[in-house]
Order: sequence, then C-alpha cells, then structure tokens
Amino acid sequence: MKTSHIHILGTGTSVPEPGNAPSSYLVKIASKAILIDSGPGIAQYIVNEGYHLEDIHTICFTHIHSDHILGLPEILFGLIHDNHIANHSINICISTNYAHFIEDELLKAWYPWFKKYQHINYRIIPVFSGTNILIDDVLITPFRVNHHESSLGYVIRTGSSSIAFSGDTDVFNINEVEKHNPEILFLDSSTCEPNKIPGHLSVQEAVRLVSTTSISKVYLTHIMPGERKKIVKFLRKRGKISDPEILLAQKGQKIPL
Repeated sequence: MKTSHIHILGTGTSVPEPGNAPSSYLVKIASKAILIDSGPGIAQYIVNEGYHLEDIHTICFTHIHSDHILGLPEILFGLIHDNHIANHSINICISTNYAHFIEDELLKAWYPWFKKYQHINYRIIPVFSGTNILIDDVLITPFRVNHHESSLGYVIRTGSSSIAFSGDTDVFNINEVEKHNPEILFLDSSTCEPNKIPGHLSVQEAVRLVSTTSISKVYLTHIMPGERKKIVKFLRKRGKISDPEILLAQKGQKIPL
C-alpha cells in the first residue's frame, strides 16, 4: 500500500451505527501515514485494513470530543506491545489551548505504562489557526471552524496534493479553507434539515457553504444514524447543478492522491 491515498476509516459520530465508525481518515503518503482524528476502536480498524500502527507518524486532532480522540491510548498500547518495533515516535497536533489535555487528562490513567516503554514516544505539537507545521515533507495548516473551543480544521499538503478536513463544524468562514487551494474537502454534514444539530452543518448548509468556492470536490461526512438516506435523496434531487462535485463519503473508501 505504498501508493499515496486517503483511506476513510469511518464517517460516523459518537452515536453507534452498524457497519460504520466515528469519522477518521488515514492519509497515506509513500510509507508513512497521517491520521486525522482517532476515535474509539481506531487501532483495530487500522490493522483490519492492512496497515501497521508504526505507519502512523502524525495524528491531527480536530477537537477533544470522545469520538475524535479516545483511540490515542489504543494506538500507543498497540505500539508498545509490538515486539517487532524497536523505536517509534508519533507527532500529535492539537489546539494550543488544549495541548495539556493529552497528558493531564486523556493519558493520565495510563501514563506510568507509557513512560515505562521508552522505545515508543510521542511529541505534542500545539497548533493554532493559520500556522504552518512542516513535518518531513508534509505541510500541515490548521484553520478555524465553529464547533468547540478546541476545534480546528486541517489542510494537508504534500507534493502537488492538497486536502482539507473540517472536523465537526457549524457554519464557518469557508475562505479560511479556500485560500489554501485544496482539491478535496471533507466536510461535516451531520443531518438533513429540519433536523439540524447545533454545532454541526446540515447538508443544505454544507452545500450552500461550498457552492461559491473554487474547491473541486467535497465529501460529506460525520453523518448521524438515520440521516444518510435523507442526505442521499437531497443530493439526488439537487443533481449536478454546478461545481464543486459533492459526494457522500463511505467507510472503507480509498481516494487516490
């Protein structure tokens, strides 16, 4: 699996849904991978899809809610108990004001175990909107979204490819994304109106938000159970009015870069 691609590990929410998982994306670039969010069970999903946990060199957290962050301990435990790994380090990108959350809250109960195994470590990278973080040959740029105090979206750029991930969000300034010229945007679209959930986009809002942008392809994701068929019906009725191309993200889907 050395070809660069995005692998959609889940398109769901914190509400359980048969056959789906919380929204998470593995961006595979040559032999390395960037993980966008890591909800519960993510380590198992990753190995089920044929990857190795040591492929992951960076995790970007869009915010600190459980369906986006609780899989980090699972990943670290999987790494420290893999006897084939001599040494590995993971970069963790998280909103500056919540950088302390990783050790002081999320990993606190397991901290003695993680410190015991010195061959596996992590580096917390505090980030904020508009900054550029260069990790190896990948440029990561966070942007502001409207969901939680800890919330950030991310633009991932490598070579000629540029991909954006909103994470959970309500209506926000789409120009923050567009100025980075992403070819693909993964965008929260949790419900179909009139079932809007505060802090999240409805599909109607998502379509209106991207309709005036130059982004060529948008994948709608973070779908609440029971809403998928309604969203599909809305998109079919809308038809292909104009760019961008708007698609519904599917768990297990691989998108070439």
